[in-house]
Amino acid sequence: MSKTAPDPVTTSASTVRTIRALAAAVVVAAVALVANGLFISRNEPALKDDPAAAYAFYEDRFAPLKDALPATGSVGYFNNLQDQTRPYYLARYVLAPTRILYETPCEIAIGDFYPVPRGYPGKDVNAILRDNGYSVERNFKDGLYLLRRKPGPAPAKEATP
Repeated sequence: MSKTAPDPVTTSASTVRTIRALAAAVVVAAVALVANGLFISRNEPALKDDPAAAYAFYEDRFAPLKDALPATGSVGYFNNLQDQTRPYYLARYVLAPTRILYETPCEIAIGDFYPVPRGYPGKDVNAILRDNGYSVERNFKDGLYLLRRKPGPAPAKEATP
């Protein structure tokens, strides 16, 4: 039996598809790495073990918000990160003497939201606003918002089994 030569048109098309698939995979990987790098570099002081750098980062982050908070009363605090403990306590520290309550619906609240790259655990910002009855009153940029409770009854919470 004689072997037939491969069809150059079929081989060429197959090679082109393979190259396109590899190029697409490289682009997706590069975008994921850039998004991860931007997230870490943007929040680097808060993610390090250097308390002084973290305090300075949060003081700068919350400085424009301080004047917009009420002089008395309590303010809610909402964050979309999976581990919210450190950002919450740093917010309380830099916004003292304002009383900041963790995920407690108040008339006014702080939205301290970060870009969460795909694949990282985090909460949906729109769901946080909707489920707690808030709308954005003021955007301070970089994910920092002053939130106001929408008029009317509080949204019903779903019962957890």
